[in-house]
Amino acid sequence: MYAMGLDIGYSQIKIATGDTRNGAPHVLVRPAAAGPRSLVSDRFIGGDAPIGTDVLVQGVAWVAGGETGLLQNTAREMHADYTTTDPYRALFYAALRLTGQSLIDVVVTGLPVSHFQVPAHRARLEAFMTQDHLVAPGQRVKVMKTVVLPQPAGAYLDLASRSEDTTILDEGRVVVLDVGHFSADWAVFERGQFHNLVSGSSLKAMSKLLDVANRLIAQDHEGGPGLDNLEDALRHNRDTVLVFGERVAIAPYLATAARELAPTIATQLRAALRDQSDNVDLVLLVGGGARLYREAAQQAFPKSRLETPDDVVTANARGFWAYA
Repeated sequence: MYAMGLDIGYSQIKIATGDTRNGAPHVLVRPAAAGPRSLVSDRFIGGDAPIGTDVLVQGVAWVAGGETGLLQNTAREMHADYTTTDPYRALFYAALRLTGQSLIDVVVTGLPVSHFQVPAHRARLEAFMTQDHLVAPGQRVKVMKTVVLPQPAGAYLDLASRSEDTTILDEGRVVVLDVGHFSADWAVFERGQFHNLVSGSSLKAMSKLLDVANRLIAQDHEGGPGLDNLEDALRHNRDTVLVFGERVAIAPYLATAARELAPTIATQLRAALRDQSDNVDLVLLVGGGARLYREAAQQAFPKSRLETPDDVVTANARGFWAYA
């Protein structure tokens, strides 16, 4: 059975694909940038930077998954209806094309917890994905089945698939905190059961943290690099950004911003758990902002085991694929 675990975020798209009998998926990560091909800027240097994947959206040529900044006059989609937009469609079509398949048996994907809790959101996404898609001129990809899960469930399933000892997962209470670009989501699992009523989302996530870091840099240097440049530096593991032609180390500013924002999420999470917050066996921290929020998570749950996978960015996609 050919399956795709798909995590289309507001900053990056993560794809895990392959035959489920093969034991491990092929994993890809691309920027979540998409727009009409007519808006791709001309390039004079840096020719090795990927432009993206050509797709067809509503009859118009688009490009998706290329480096940030290659598309002119495009705005980031940062709202709850992201899954209904043309950029989301373009990224989904790019993911389908990147598999090299014409038929995919099952796509497993996720929604932020607050969106997953609305049945209409889940049904709409399932209906959109489960059909025969014209992804490019002369190329169709058919998706036979779609499963929509709460976003952090992917990381939980990934942990279950690679753990030799699943005692904590089978018997304990596990909180998965997924710090993404648009939202930070937490999902609570007890004895393997998803507890919907105490799971939730916060908007104090990476986009807000980068906004604070940019403001702090601007205070010290009379100008900031901008959110896109900070995000690009993190994506490429760069320690500095350019401000007026000078290199500025970003780690101190990110740490200060994390100290300002991260405790709010921890407080919201503990409030949602109420009396259950004193007995959490494991906190699994994933997502692009996982390491910046680790200190706050440890302070909120000082007695709990805290685990961060080696590849925090692709944990959800890998888990979605394992679930298929």
